[in-house]
Parts: sequence; C-alpha cells; structure tokens
Amino acid sequence: GHTLFMAGKKAAGFDVDMRAQAETGFLLGSAAFCSGFTWQPTLNALQELGLSFNQSVTGVGAACALAFFGGLRMFRTVYSPFMGGVEEPTYQNLKADAGLSVAIGGATGCFVGTDVTFGDNWLR
Repeated sequence: GHTLFMAGKKAAGFDVDMRAQAETGFLLGSAAFCSGFTWQPTLNALQELGLSFNQSVTGVGAACALAFFGGLRMFRTVYSPFMGGVEEPTYQNLKADAGLSVAIGGATGCFVGTDVTFGDNWLR
C-alpha cells in the first residue's frame, strides 16, 4: 500500500525516491505481518477468558500495537545495514515508531468489530 501510494505521488509530479519508498514499504509490511499474526490468537484467547467486546478491543489493540512496534524495531535493525531507505534504530524514529504503532493498535482493535459473536458489539 505504501509503495503504491508513493508511486501515485511520483506519477502526479512529486519528487519521490521509489527505491527508498519500496524499502520503507517492505519495513512497514514486515511490521504489519507481526501485528496481523498476533490478531487472531489474541482475540481467541480473550474470548476464551470471557472478556466483553470493549475489553477485547482494548486487549487486541494493545497486543497488536506491541507486535507492530516490536516488528518495526526488529526489522529496522535487520534491514538498515543493506536497505538505504530504512533508517537504523534511533531515539527519533523510536518515538515515530511508537506513535505509528499506537495508530495501528487502534485500527486493529476496532477490527474486532467484524466478529459478530460478541453480543455487546456496538460496531456492527
């Protein structure tokens, strides 16, 4: 998604380094894999514990935010030595990664609304 969006910007006349943006997209996709991999097992565990919809939204959001953040930090370390478009881990990008991870956590938490088995699901 990131790379396609940036390709659209380039086509619209903006100066975009597509190699760097593709590498950034790869970083984001790798972190998203971590978050997505976490989503279903977390929801299943919270349902087994008998938690409400709101509690499950919060729990899934927190778990996915942590997984996304961990993925970003881990893959920054792995990719930065050979991908020029991926910055090495720094305090500055730690703060940016944390902010993005909170946003991703909120989105993945709200995605629990697609589960119609919750009687108190106010998102359906």
